[in-house]
Amino acid sequence: MRRRRKSNRNRVILLADPDAIHPDDPDTGQVARAIRALGYDLIVMGFQLPLQRFIQEIEAVRPYVVFNFTESVRGDRRAFANVAAVLDLMDIPYTGSGATALALTMDKALTKQVLAWHGIPVPKFFVARPGENVAMPADMSFPLFVKPLHGGGKEAISLSCIVTTEHELRKRLRYIYKTCAQPAICEQYIDGRELTLAITGNEWLSVCHPREVLFDHDDAKGPRILTERILADRNYRKRWNLKMRDAVLTAGQIRALRLLGKAAYKALGLRGYARFDLRMSAEGTVYVIEANANPALRRPSQSFLAPWGNKLYEQLIERVIRLGVEYHGARKKTGSVL
Repeated sequence: MRRRRKSNRNRVILLADPDAIHPDDPDTGQVARAIRALGYDLIVMGFQLPLQRFIQEIEAVRPYVVFNFTESVRGDRRAFANVAAVLDLMDIPYTGSGATALALTMDKALTKQVLAWHGIPVPKFFVARPGENVAMPADMSFPLFVKPLHGGGKEAISLSCIVTTEHELRKRLRYIYKTCAQPAICEQYIDGRELTLAITGNEWLSVCHPREVLFDHDDAKGPRILTERILADRNYRKRWNLKMRDAVLTAGQIRALRLLGKAAYKALGLRGYARFDLRMSAEGTVYVIEANANPALRRPSQSFLAPWGNKLYEQLIERVIRLGVEYHGARKKTGSVL
């Protein structure tokens, strides 16, 4: 890959949460090293309020692009879409999805409503809120999958998320209300294959080969879903013989998955890059479980999930940057602010 001479035009700001900007962070540290390896002049910056100060810092640099890796504002994940909105108003190019898509996908119920409206299969669900009576719809039954309504990635996802009785449901809801301080989404548990699908692009999309988690054990008490612990604990994966590989599917299934992924990506207004978590039922129906806008971008050698296929890591980071600049240029031609 051709290295660039350093200039303001090639200056990149890697913008992340303040507690994630040290070199050893498994996400921002790897991305920072890749950006530097590509020859960009990199500045790593933590997003902090007050807003006036942040704007002044960005204006002082006027970067070629902001690599937007923020996940929260003062610990609130529901507010991080505002960072993209500010960059839009400042007319600064940035990577990944815009404010509308980030806010939409942070609400798991709203995401499923939009996808269902577009004819994309999602599990049946209902939302449970603190202080309200829990009433399961008549067309749903146990087991349910119960998780935070606004959680990111596999946050607070454990084997306890699968509940089979009214008692277990209420116990899990109490845990989410207290620990996560937010409502819960209760969706029909889909027993089947665990798949993930990564996509990059703006208008023209590139879909990676689907990946699958193999739960290669016979213990009924063992993991059957991708949890926070599976991603973080290598010894746990070894204990339960858990593996991640390219999904073995027919040509027809792969075509159908690619079409489904593209339809979901466009329905949610995603751009740059995203990852979908899917479940394939025994009957072969594929359901969208999660839509992850601006997901983690770890090197395949450092990540169990590794959904980005065989693309070289630096090439992936370069593509994400180019897509951010490309979208900004197209938006300026149309005269659009957002």
